[in-house]
Amino acid sequence: MPKVVTAELIGAYALTEPNAGSDAQGGKVKAVLSKDGTHYILDGTKMWITNGGFADYFIVFAKIDGEKEKFSAFIVERAWEGVSTGGEEHKMGIKSSSTRMIMFDKVKVPVENLLGEIGQGAKIAFNILNTGRFKLGAGALGGAKHSLNLATKYAKERKQFDTYICNFGMMQEKLAEMALRSYAIESVIYRTAGLIDAAIGDEKDSNKRLKSIEEYAIECSIIKVMGSELLDFAVDEGVQIHGGYGYSQEYAIERAYRDSRINRIYEGTNEINRMLTTSMLLKRGMKGDIPLLKAAQEVGKEVLDPVFDFDEPEGTLAEERMVVQGLKKAALMVAGAAAMKFGPKLESEQEILARCADMAFLVYACESALLRTLKLEANGQDIALQDKMVQVYVHEAAEKAMQIGREAICRFVEGDELPVYISALKRFTKHTMRNTIALRRDIAAAVIEADGYPFKN
Repeated sequence: MPKVVTAELIGAYALTEPNAGSDAQGGKVKAVLSKDGTHYILDGTKMWITNGGFADYFIVFAKIDGEKEKFSAFIVERAWEGVSTGGEEHKMGIKSSSTRMIMFDKVKVPVENLLGEIGQGAKIAFNILNTGRFKLGAGALGGAKHSLNLATKYAKERKQFDTYICNFGMMQEKLAEMALRSYAIESVIYRTAGLIDAAIGDEKDSNKRLKSIEEYAIECSIIKVMGSELLDFAVDEGVQIHGGYGYSQEYAIERAYRDSRINRIYEGTNEINRMLTTSMLLKRGMKGDIPLLKAAQEVGKEVLDPVFDFDEPEGTLAEERMVVQGLKKAALMVAGAAAMKFGPKLESEQEILARCADMAFLVYACESALLRTLKLEANGQDIALQDKMVQVYVHEAAEKAMQIGREAICRFVEGDELPVYISALKRFTKHTMRNTIALRRDIAAAVIEADGYPFKN
């Protein structure tokens, strides 16, 4: 471990197989205990292994005796007989990352190199994925802000029609949208990091620390999806602002565009993470770990009640606070009604699971940005710019939630009930219209003045 910490030894995480990507436990790599009980004999192939070309050791996930219940993790050294690698994968992006296939041919793995216990492979793998998803989302946010900086500086240098293109409304709209989405996702990341840190506290026991992280697996999936999709949006708009030059390898935004695409695939595809988000929420609700079912039942009563009143807050962003209350009710209504309609069969309704997840994403991002802004104000900071960003983000979220929720409801509600649910959805997503064009212009002005993302911490 000391040499791992000092990077004298480099490791690799070997989970994915040619026929087992999202279904990691469906892999074929097999470990069989030797007759004398001193070692396991490991056979099979892993692929898309990062650091594959130079890693000194691999954390390999395999089924002991080919049994899924014995899915376990092993520490395998590169120098051992029977370990070999394929050639470098020629990838679209992240070309500086070594990615190779790893082959194991009757590799003798000492029994003491079993990591954890037999059958704990899934627990180890998915806890690593939880932290990996968090870090991927945070890294993607950094990439998005960097892309905004590149795009802003280019827009201030590039002239067309005798004026800098940063003066054009459509360019300003792109810069503003990149900035305000980054602020919302950054708020989600800061909030979740604080929650995880608080849960871990001074705990020294590694299993309890992992349990604390596992409690926020849903939030880690949200960060992974929202961060990677923010980055894809930012690099795409960055290329567009650069125009033809954005397609040239002479400009950094071209590489950023290619490198971004992988983030929606690894650490669990965004489709898998969307399904995980809804499934984990519902499972925890069924177990009583979170008061989800009770909340959904309360909202269900409101669906049939023509009188719908929010708690009406006062002060800064009062309208937005009221909208967030409604968004929570909308998300609960759709998820709760879907769970009641389909029961266990909801797992096969992937389109509904994805829409429920997207509504949850919007709620978490809106509330996080809102709470962060209010806290900044309470600490005496000037929040004029953040206020405008939250206004745009929250009110657009209400529009999106209406569309997403309507699509989901129309899948499983019919007849006379349909207009009742649609009417309730309209009430829950009700919001006062904002002059978002003017707000974006103000946000863009701050971005242009700052040469990019306007907040330094």
